[in-house]
Amino acid sequence: MLFDLTFSNEVGYPEWFFIPYNVNNVEYDDYSLQCALNLFKEVCISKEYTTYGSLNLKSYCHLYGGGSITNTHAAALLKSDGMKNIHIENLRFEQTDKIRSFALFYTASYNIRIEHCICENIGIINSDGTYRVNSTYSGKVEVLFNKCHSYQYKNDGTEIKDNIVNAIFLAFTDNILVKSNEIENVFQAITIWGGDGVRYEWYDIDNKKPIFGSNNGTISDNTITNCLNSGIFVALSRQFIISNNKLENIKAEILDAEFSEDISFVQNKAYYSNTCLTVFGWRNNIIFERNDVIPLNNGECFWFYVEACTNGIYYSESLDTLGKISLLYNNVRPINTDSY
Repeated sequence: MLFDLTFSNEVGYPEWFFIPYNVNNVEYDDYSLQCALNLFKEVCISKEYTTYGSLNLKSYCHLYGGGSITNTHAAALLKSDGMKNIHIENLRFEQTDKIRSFALFYTASYNIRIEHCICENIGIINSDGTYRVNSTYSGKVEVLFNKCHSYQYKNDGTEIKDNIVNAIFLAFTDNILVKSNEIENVFQAITIWGGDGVRYEWYDIDNKKPIFGSNNGTISDNTITNCLNSGIFVALSRQFIISNNKLENIKAEILDAEFSEDISFVQNKAYYSNTCLTVFGWRNNIIFERNDVIPLNNGECFWFYVEACTNGIYYSESLDTLGKISLLYNNVRPINTDSY
């Protein structure tokens, strides 16, 4: 391409480009939407569209308009690869196929905000969790006031069928803000991923500590209900504050820090799980303070659980050699004294 034709001061509408994309005698709106994204930095999506594949975003892109995009086959509805200044707001996204998919997938991108969107049976945001040597990290990602729901999870919680949605998965990303999202009936809610703590390549052997892939962030004021796996999971990350979140009916760990440093869980409400507060593997300065905790009172639950693990090998060293854990003024009710 010899030049980049972009109307930077105008608003584009996909309906201006009626270019049918036919797959198996079904017409989709992929071409119309992609043309608008290619030509305009501001794109107003005010109608209902259906796509078969993924749409590629450019830098300085602003999507809005109150409309919707339904996808039928792609793992990512929107993609940002090496882009910056992406703003998505006030849209509805839906996935009709039984695949794990996300409204937005990004790699090596900077300054991304997705807010006030509704995601039905599709995750809000995901990033590439595969570490590559000399790879470029992402930074400044904000996920605000979104709603994510999987309609393949029965409301009464008695049966889970094809539950495949991970709501928020942020990998190798610095400066994160995840605030005031409503997440329910998903597989896993919020994951901050900095790498795999049980693999040798993630350790600085000389300094005897992990290499942290995600750094600096706040996760606050989110409401999370009915997860098949974890609620808020932080792995190989450093300097995060997790505060004022409410989590209920989480099948695995509610609040979980693994191979991480300087992680504070403060004033969260962690209700009805087999394992409410969890620390796993190498860690340093993990704080649980003023959390309100109600474990499942079935005689087998843990309100606080620690496991020592390094490089995939379990061992029995004392907690002091692995770093500091603080439990301060947590309110646990009801408590089974045989379970912790």
